[in-house]
Amino acid sequence: MLEIEAKILEIDKKDLETKLRRLGAKKTRERKVESQFFDFSKNSLRKKGTILRLRLDGKKAMLAVKKKKGKASLKELDEFEVEVSDFKETRRMLSLIGLKEKSSITKKRTSFKLGRTGIEIDKISGIPYFAEIEAPSEKQVVAMAKKLGFSKKQLLSWSMFDVLRHYKKK
Repeated sequence: MLEIEAKILEIDKKDLETKLRRLGAKKTRERKVESQFFDFSKNSLRKKGTILRLRLDGKKAMLAVKKKKGKASLKELDEFEVEVSDFKETRRMLSLIGLKEKSSITKKRTSFKLGRTGIEIDKISGIPYFAEIEAPSEKQVVAMAKKLGFSKKQLLSWSMFDVLRHYKKK
């Protein structure tokens, strides 16, 4: 599945939630999300622009492979994701084939949905709230951002690692 998204830093959570509700967006979930990122010892996946993530999203465990695609102005990835029945066992399996946990992130996430567009509001300890808009096309991401009062210049094609680097947090 093609994933097209952009991040917006340092948002006002309450203000954004109010705007989303006024537009008719539905709050779908609020939960803790734990993500662990894996690679081989020589970072061969990262060198190919590939991310392997194991995520515990509330009580649901998901394994995802993401591959950078094209040179669009927003973040564009091919994403392949499957639900796994056992987070810890999947983690052990990844280790058995030589993958190592390279980093992990825990955040509080609030999700909204408006049509085919998803809006996430994330909070990581020590970092201001930020939002992520994901839609089927770059045009739809930009249009949603404008409806929410953000300019195209505020849309970042950053990964989570870019956000962490920006705030100098490891």
